[in-house]
Amino acid sequence: MYKKKLIYKGNYESYYCVGCEQYLTKRDLVEGKCPLHNREPELKKEEAYLFKLSKFQNKLKELIESGKYEILPEKRRKEILTFIEGGLEDVSISRLKEKIYWEFLCLLTKIMLFGYGLMLFGIMLVVCFE
Repeated sequence: MYKKKLIYKGNYESYYCVGCEQYLTKRDLVEGKCPLHNREPELKKEEAYLFKLSKFQNKLKELIESGKYEILPEKRRKEILTFIEGGLEDVSISRLKEKIYWEFLCLLTKIMLFGYGLMLFGIMLVVCFE
């Protein structure tokens, strides 16, 4: 993936909720606050290696809409398409202080803990290596 320029060094910026001890996206926030703790999270920025997930937005949408990649039930298909249409952002796979493969494995583990996140990531990998 690095040779295909899908991994690059950049800056990762995200909201961090001290109460949750996790990073949140703008989509996660409700009126700029953590929905669980009703507090504004800290905006953190750091150098990291990023995976260029945004590159696959149009291709993923096209593959799912055309039926080449079938997602059932239809309700889940619509959820994934709505998620993709909301805009895919590049994801941090490593902090520069740490080894890239370790962070990437952690990312895969986190994705496997979420229902259709795994499906979306699997589709993205297929597109990536096609």
